[in-house]
Amino acid sequence: MIRYTRKTMTKKNISELAEFVIWGTGSKSSVFSKGLVHKPSFYIDSDITKKDKFFFERRICHPSDIENWDELYIIIANSYYDDIKKELIERGLFEGQHFDYYENIKNDLLNVERLIDELKESMHYFKDGYSDFCNQILIFGSMISFDKNSCSNLNRTNQILNEKTRFLLISETYDVVEKDRLGLVEFPYFCLPLMLWQNYYFIKENHESIQVSEDIERYLSDEEYRINAVKDFEGKNKDIAEGYARIFVYYADGFLRELIDFINPRSVCIWNQFYPFHILIRYICKEKNIDLVYLEYGGIPGTYLIERTGQMGESYPATHWKEFRELPIDQKDLDKTKKVLDYLKTTGLNRRKQPENDELENARRMINLQWPTIVYFGQNDYESGMYPYNENAKRFHSPIFSSSNEAAFYLAAIAERNSWNFIYKPHPLCLGPDSEEAKKNLPKTAIVIDRCSINDLVDLADISVTILSTSAYISLIREKPVLMLGFTQLYKKESTYEALELEQIEETIKVALVNGYTKEQKDAFINQIAREIKYYVFDDFSERYLRYGRDWRIKEIFDVDI
Repeated sequence: MIRYTRKTMTKKNISELAEFVIWGTGSKSSVFSKGLVHKPSFYIDSDITKKDKFFFERRICHPSDIENWDELYIIIANSYYDDIKKELIERGLFEGQHFDYYENIKNDLLNVERLIDELKESMHYFKDGYSDFCNQILIFGSMISFDKNSCSNLNRTNQILNEKTRFLLISETYDVVEKDRLGLVEFPYFCLPLMLWQNYYFIKENHESIQVSEDIERYLSDEEYRINAVKDFEGKNKDIAEGYARIFVYYADGFLRELIDFINPRSVCIWNQFYPFHILIRYICKEKNIDLVYLEYGGIPGTYLIERTGQMGESYPATHWKEFRELPIDQKDLDKTKKVLDYLKTTGLNRRKQPENDELENARRMINLQWPTIVYFGQNDYESGMYPYNENAKRFHSPIFSSSNEAAFYLAAIAERNSWNFIYKPHPLCLGPDSEEAKKNLPKTAIVIDRCSINDLVDLADISVTILSTSAYISLIREKPVLMLGFTQLYKKESTYEALELEQIEETIKVALVNGYTKEQKDAFINQIAREIKYYVFDDFSERYLRYGRDWRIKEIFDVDI
């Protein structure tokens, strides 16, 4: 049995804690453990097969090994906090005195100095271990943590590259080294240090602000791309402690520059160009004249996008809409497209698994059945080119509104004035402060739905409205009229209604409610999807009986000889 003695701990002195234990050995524990200044005495895991194995150089114990629970200070770092909490309370322990959830205290156990030291150590390790990958292809992203065939498709492409051209995944999440994820990536990877992981930061509730030196402030303000990266970091993470976005962007910029300089890649591929640190990578590649490729999900469910000019309103179909509309298609292409659209409508295939709950039924009970229903879909403002809202955002993405909520407030006022039902569906990744702001400030007649099936919500609507959300594709697939307030691949394709000036919105909605989804719009959408399938989107090779989209096995993706 384990015998363990500890001092009584409180949140006030936990930052000085040198001895504690962690319950959990999965991805959450990995992220938490990697940045700790002090390591735990041991780990606890209920999986008996892990007993006496090691995790971050510490022994893993099964709960049956421990007899003096009241002498432990336990940090629970996994997804089963409520279940473990119940078990510990039954053992006579008290939350806050004997145990706590890692999210509540993680910033007391981590510090910036440790993260900076890890950056330096990581760069030494990278240069020692990856010198053979100079002039190869770097892939930046956290797709390993949410893999939807992206890894298998990269594997597929990697298999046909010759020995002079190789992939190196620069992983932005620790999930890449989890035992249950080994094998997803069949080519080498390097895990970035903690400071550069996506969605990692210090929250103001648990951490004091940090002083940023004049030299760092001067460096960040010298270039607009660094300013934009800081703004995007702070906008996406509204609860971040003061100063940390600047510190993180400053050190990330230096680290990424050194990494890219060392490899001197022939090509760089990033998943989603709009992450804060991807803003840095994009500029660095442009500055050094390095070929840059963007990956993301396609608007058509079951597809990926691989682009060079940029994403969303910066994509080729949006910026060269006339040329895209003139790409040749024939009757065979159109017939196949009709089958694809029928398949998508019948199966309800979507980019994400749709939740099952009673939110939509609650909304049905709240609407006035005598009124038309306007459904507005918000987008992830921070990962779609809208934020920070500057001239580039206005030109390429959202010409009218600076945020999803701003558009929601305007549309709700119009709906109230015209006796229309108004339903607002925020993006699923924006259900924190942004969603709460909407619920607080929208009129009582407006309905906010956090989670529900998009397919069912579209079916409830008389018209779908969005700035940039790919729900526009779902709406058109389900043959509902769409009003676009921003620029996407659907821009100027004549399949949607468009209002790109404020004064056009109300009148355009009225016209759409009268005319509905017209035959001309349906034909135009079929033409658009036919061209996307033939020339633009890539098959994600997920399990389905109908295949569509381009094959990843082409040399044009990374502009290399195969």
